[in-house]
Amino acid sequence: MSGIADYFKKLWKSLTAGVGGDEYESQKQELIDYINSDKTEEPNINKDGLTLDDAPEYERMRPPEMSDDELKKRGEAELAEYLNAGKNAIEAELAALDKKYQNDKTAAEKAASQKAAAAEDAYKKAAETLANDALKRGLARSSIAVSGQNGLAGARAQTLGQIGAEYSDAVAKLDGEISTLGVKREKALNDFNIAYAARLTAAINGLKDERDKKYAEALKYNNSLTEKEYEQAVDKTMKESDLFGERLAQAEKLQKLAGEKPYERIYNSYYAILSKMSAADAKRALSEQPRIRADLDDAHFYRLFNAFGR
Repeated sequence: MSGIADYFKKLWKSLTAGVGGDEYESQKQELIDYINSDKTEEPNINKDGLTLDDAPEYERMRPPEMSDDELKKRGEAELAEYLNAGKNAIEAELAALDKKYQNDKTAAEKAASQKAAAAEDAYKKAAETLANDALKRGLARSSIAVSGQNGLAGARAQTLGQIGAEYSDAVAKLDGEISTLGVKREKALNDFNIAYAARLTAAINGLKDERDKKYAEALKYNNSLTEKEYEQAVDKTMKESDLFGERLAQAEKLQKLAGEKPYERIYNSYYAILSKMSAADAKRALSEQPRIRADLDDAHFYRLFNAFGR
């Protein structure tokens, strides 16, 4: 008897399997989720040609990237010839002056020597004349002759002394000029360096102005390209939007002509969900959910009922 009872218990369990169980609740939830979903089919839009070619990207103007230090070096390079020529001119002028003064000293010495020699010759001749005259008069040993010779000797000494003094004065004056050449050189170089610094500053400022002007031009040009690219991108987006709108309107129109709901697709979805359940659970679910009937037309509902509701 116990064997027969066990058999009927197993038979009853197999016939009622899934009814009210956890598996049925899980499968029923899937069914309810689909019932509550939006079953309106998305319009079938032809997407060919909806994406237009991207707007071109224009090549930008490269702004100058020279720093202030680089511009200074460039200015110095441009004025290097002027700097060297200026300094060389000062050195050459002072060297010429030094050479002139040295030549003047040599000339003064030569002139003094020539004057001294001429004076010596003149006084020698005068002494000989005086001696011959005294001899002729018989006064060679007289006080008159001696006095005359002494006078000539004094005049000779005075003349030679004057020549020597004039030479010393001339040399002293030339040495004084030579000693000032160092000061003149320093002053000339300082004055030239001031002029060079002013010219260099003007050159650097000019280079900066040129750089800033080119930078502003490049920035303006590049901004115009960015604006142009943006306008073209917006135009592309608007054209694509217009094309999509036209395709969408056409697809919606075709969908409306075909019917508000795609019953075959909805039928297939319900069939797939109910097929996962046991026969009893599927029949129970079909009877408990009146929304299934509302989602389908008569033909598709009765197909579903014949499959699971009997």
